[in-house]
Amino acid sequence: IVILLLEAGAKADLQGETNCTALICAAQQGNEEMVRLLLRAGADKDLQTFFGVTALTYAAEKGHLQTVRLLTDAGADKDVQDLNGLTAVMHAARAGHTEVAQALVHAGADVNLKGRFNDTALLCASGYGHLEIARLLLEAGADAELKNDLGGTALIVASENGHIGIVRLLLAAGADTNLQSDCRGTALLLAAEKNHVEIVHLLLEAGADKDLQGQCGEAPLVVATALGHVEVVRLLLQASANADLQGEFGYTALMRAAESGFVDIARLLLDAGADKDQLSDHGNTALIYAAQRGRTEIVSSLLENSADKNVRGDCGQSALTFAAGNSHREIVRLLLDAGVDKDLGEGGDAAFMRAAKRVYEEVASDGHSFRARTQPPQKHSRS
Repeated sequence: IVILLLEAGAKADLQGETNCTALICAAQQGNEEMVRLLLRAGADKDLQTFFGVTALTYAAEKGHLQTVRLLTDAGADKDVQDLNGLTAVMHAARAGHTEVAQALVHAGADVNLKGRFNDTALLCASGYGHLEIARLLLEAGADAELKNDLGGTALIVASENGHIGIVRLLLAAGADTNLQSDCRGTALLLAAEKNHVEIVHLLLEAGADKDLQGQCGEAPLVVATALGHVEVVRLLLQASANADLQGEFGYTALMRAAESGFVDIARLLLDAGADKDQLSDHGNTALIYAAQRGRTEIVSSLLENSADKNVRGDCGQSALTFAAGNSHREIVRLLLDAGVDKDLGEGGDAAFMRAAKRVYEEVASDGHSFRARTQPPQKHSRS
């Protein structure tokens, strides 16, 4: 029928509502016979739909290898970009069509063109985990250091998404381990955040800076600790990561572990020599955060490691004040047994301080009751 229509003078390039031509439709469906017929009839190979998609783009996206070859052999433009700036090879890289990507590369497709969001074919392959496509793109000269709009490189994207094979490939190709994305951080920081233990190990072995902080000031160790990623923390400490770096609000890794109740991580940090008495921007220590949140085991570990139990943070309140005010009776007992200053302090919320006084007096077993700092002990004279 198509042959008859063409012989009767039908236009091969007549476009429908979305500017789709017969060739584009045939290529999308992988109809090789129809594609050959339309090409012989002189159909325009590079006409685009309203979305900027050509016959070659559709064929590449759908993985129609023979159709792709027919179109490239006929001279179709390999680097036409759709409305998102994606080329045929980018679509193949996203979809994981290795042979199609290879055919396009061999036909001379530009592997370093950038899309609307500055994505390249290599960034697409790295983000979606298509190892063999990433390999052939690198062999074809793809630039591994090009960044997308978020500042992500191929290594950053692969590390964040847990694609260990691609990470190995990129490291072997000499990818820079310390480049930072604009809003997230380095490959190591993102791998640590996502708990990709093997990738963290690979990056550390490749010389990644273990203390390089992201845009919010968070180092990989602080991020891994905050999320409870024990094995990542262990690896970072074994690599001599700075246990005392402070991130957002002046929090250290130990403070994050103390606040969140990650006992194993807290012990790892203490064993690594983390500063027990470092102050956050609010003037609080790890012990104060642990006492406030009711983290009994961590309080015990901190006290065993000689943490200063009398530091006063927010509103002049100590670990004892926070523990009592939040009804953490076992922690109050631990602090009293450790010889904490029994003065609960002043200031803060009145109801909180009343609760602190009540709980303290319930727990105290040494005969001392609450005494404000403004009330010194009475002196008794002998008669």
